[in-house]
Amino acid sequence: MSERLVVYYLVLVPALLVAVTCHEYAHARVALFFGDRTAYDRGRVSLNPLVHLDPFGTLALLLFGFGWGKPVPVNPEAL
Repeated sequence: MSERLVVYYLVLVPALLVAVTCHEYAHARVALFFGDRTAYDRGRVSLNPLVHLDPFGTLALLLFGFGWGKPVPVNPEAL
């Protein structure tokens, strides 16, 4: 493996962890702001990456350039 590729992944992996975590956290905070406590009650209003990362979505993101985090549960009737 070339040095450039190693550096690329050393920069990419933490950036993706932060991006996916902040993205899903924002979904949970907005739902809470609008009155839905579902995500809060399930512990999803957190900046802990382990709460938000989906194993297959993270692997797909690293291997194929697209992926996903665990969706934040929302109850539309509580908004």
